[in-house]
Amino acid sequence: MTPPVFIVGTGRCGSTLLSNAMRGHPRFASISELFTTATDLGGRIAACFDPGPVTADALATLLLTPPPKQTLMHRAGVSMDEILYRPGGSARFTAAAGVPTILQTTLPHLAGDPGADPASATLAADAVFDEVAQFVRARPPA
Repeated sequence: MTPPVFIVGTGRCGSTLLSNAMRGHPRFASISELFTTATDLGGRIAACFDPGPVTADALATLLLTPPPKQTLMHRAGVSMDEILYRPGGSARFTAAAGVPTILQTTLPHLAGDPGADPASATLAADAVFDEVAQFVRARPPA
């Protein structure tokens, strides 16, 4: 068996291009933009990288609630191109209410093909959100 490969990129290094290219591969999972969205563009760095134990509630807050700065960007219609979730229409979440962190980019990458059809990737991500939320909330402190 081939050992796993872990690829880490920094901002503006081509990581989105790589994630888009590899998205369809059955052995590749991209958590594209997870840290950008979880830290809310730097506003929640301390909460994301707390040196103490992380409880399920703290993890749920980071992953399952709308990040404030990015909610403002959604409302103003100026979200970054890397944000794949399309609020409104038949999507579960709206720009006014905000889009949870894990739904901004990560779940659309894992659940659908936003390059081919952004709306269906949004709906596919919506479909697995509750399952992910249940899993996150059940985690022991780590």
